[in-house]
Amino acid sequence: MRPLRAPLLLLFLGTCGSASAQEITPTVKKCSQERSRRAREVLDSYFYPFLPQMGKGNLSADCALQPSRDMYRVYEQHKKEVRRNQWKCLLCDKIFRTEHFLDKHFENRHLSEIPSGAEVCLADYCDVLHCDADSMMVAKHEQLKACKPSEMSKRRHRCEAVGHRCFPPEDGANMAHLHDFFMHQFCDAHTCSSDRQLFPHGRAEKSHGFLYLILGLITVSIAILYTCVYCIERDKPRAGGMQRLRQPKAKGVLTMLMPWRGKKKKVY
Repeated sequence: MRPLRAPLLLLFLGTCGSASAQEITPTVKKCSQERSRRAREVLDSYFYPFLPQMGKGNLSADCALQPSRDMYRVYEQHKKEVRRNQWKCLLCDKIFRTEHFLDKHFENRHLSEIPSGAEVCLADYCDVLHCDADSMMVAKHEQLKACKPSEMSKRRHRCEAVGHRCFPPEDGANMAHLHDFFMHQFCDAHTCSSDRQLFPHGRAEKSHGFLYLILGLITVSIAILYTCVYCIERDKPRAGGMQRLRQPKAKGVLTMLMPWRGKKKKVY
């Protein structure tokens, strides 16, 4: 019986090792990068920009929408579209034809780049954040197709649970205001009512103040330049009266080849 102990021990260790690897890897690979990116775009457009306006710069660590807990945010920060059909991995400088292949590359080569505290798969919250309805065309299509009240009720309940956990109203006036904003922006649309409104607070527009300042300075500079040129030209002395202007006579071969150049023209 003793000779069998070593092989059995190795088999047991191998099984444990594969089991532990399966406990870690599927958690990452089951999360869709594409759906997570869609959820992130919704948050970046309809939620995160409003936080400073409501006196809340960062979310609590317990909130699933906390950017630092986003599993794939580090990948989005290390990718670049260098051309129309070329995506570059900024971690190893490899080039890929599509963003999908780059996502696969991240999963296969750079899993270790995911921070230890980033365990939230934003794709799991796509139903709460209306990932598939962030366009008027899709929104109208959703309004026309059959709506299941029971499914909408589940989504609304889950949306409210996220809001209560991230923004407890009892934690102060600012948190209560943020809670109401989240409910109105996302949760109230989980209904089969025909008058539902997606993202009623709209999209946070980026500030173009600096661009407008540069354009204003350029416009003022051009106006000043034209004013200076006009003043200089206005003060120049002009030839008065009907004076005859002389033209240089054509000489030599040019006179023979082009006799009309030798004729005098009167310019008034």
